[in-house]
Amino acid sequence: MSSYIRPNPVQWIRYAFGASLPEKHREWVLHDNTTPSWAIRHVIRSVVQLAGPILAVLILVPGPFGIRVLTVVAAGAPAVLIMVMMIAPKKKT
Repeated sequence: MSSYIRPNPVQWIRYAFGASLPEKHREWVLHDNTTPSWAIRHVIRSVVQLAGPILAVLILVPGPFGIRVLTVVAAGAPAVLIMVMMIAPKKKT
């Protein structure tokens, strides 16, 4: 059994957008940032941040649904790719 206290969904969403968590979640934050799957967790947090603009384009922009989906992919995929490139390990020269 884990010794850390997970944040509730609202706290996690706030955390994904950069808010701090209460002191009782300190061990969970350490786990979240040091577990072997930390990079995947970082990508998920980034996709959560992109969810608002994605939904806005899908719902509010006029035009065929297929074009709205392509717009989201064309804008979202490079954003996620750049974020992944930023977390990739750097080669030592």
